Amino acid sequence: MIKEEHYSDKGSLEVNQDAIFYDTDKSIAVFCVADGMGGHMHGELASRAIVDSLSAWYQAYEAKNEEIVFGEAIKSIEMVLTNVNAQIFADYNTSGRCGSTAVVLVMAKDEYAIFSAGDSRIYLKRGWGFSQLTVDDVWQNNPNNVINMSRKEIVSSEHYGKLTKAVGIKPQIVFNRTTGVLKKGDIFFLCCDGVYKFIAEKRLKKIFANPQKICDEVNKVGAPDNFSFIIVRS
Repeated sequence: MIKEEHYSDKGSLEVNQDAIFYDTDKSIAVFCVADGMGGHMHGELASRAIVDSLSAWYQAYEAKNEEIVFGEAIKSIEMVLTNVNAQIFADYNTSGRCGSTAVVLVMAKDEYAIFSAGDSRIYLKRGWGFSQLTVDDVWQNNPNNVINMSRKEIVSSEHYGKLTKAVGIKPQIVFNRTTGVLKKGDIFFLCCDGVYKFIAEKRLKKIFANPQKICDEVNKVGAPDNFSFIIVRS
């Protein structure tokens, strides 16, 4: 049985531009953390559009009441995400830049799939290991951007940390996709940068499965950003 815990908070900001989705009612489970781009036009509209599109997909799937075919399901979800990207671009990018990061976890039987765009993350705790399954779509992670640059030069660059991909900022998008086999005891942790940027990874590894401790750690530094996370136990 899949169990989940979740939390989303505006932190010290006036508006929570994060949005989360979770549903485990049927033979397929879907989870999403979307982080609307702060400093841009209505990031909360972009993140909400993403989770609303997943919710609509899930409701339609429930109504069909059919046996899940995992490969077909993830293709369908990828199409939903591709379509909402185009929708956000068309609806909200006429008078300014509007977009959102997104990480999506899909689970069914003994399989999982992950979609991502931006710098929100999914971690996996398996046995003694704790690893990041997603890759941040940021400037410094493109090898062509940092050729012949020292670590100091990279970190001090004005481009450091800037997103190179997000949902809705361009008319087309190719999501990062990973698939894998589930093992008993796997724990997934989905979060936005408002969590991991304020908790050292060694500390996060110890407390990620404890919602209260995560909140305490982020609040300890004043919760400078919206922060949202979902814990999924398989």
